[in-house]
Amino acid sequence: MSLTGRWCLWGLLGLGLAGCQTAPQSQRELVLDHLAQLIGAEPVRCGEVKSYALLRRLQYRVECQSGDVYAVGVAPDGRVSVTPDDGTPRP
Repeated sequence: MSLTGRWCLWGLLGLGLAGCQTAPQSQRELVLDHLAQLIGAEPVRCGEVKSYALLRRLQYRVECQSGDVYAVGVAPDGRVSVTPDDGTPRP
């Protein structure tokens, strides 16, 4: 087995890489993807997540392709909340 083949095998078995040719996502792409999944699990309209802003740890302001804006947060007990954001500052 070639050296490249060994690295591919180790990547698939030990490091959890999706494939040897796939570049890893940037942090921004990962956050956008995760926020889209969280919003998609709720009965709200969004379409694609256009942008987001980190308000504080695990609290985001998300702007959707639909024009809607949501506050997405994770509570200390792990519950996820997705609520319409009216622009009011949160403590």
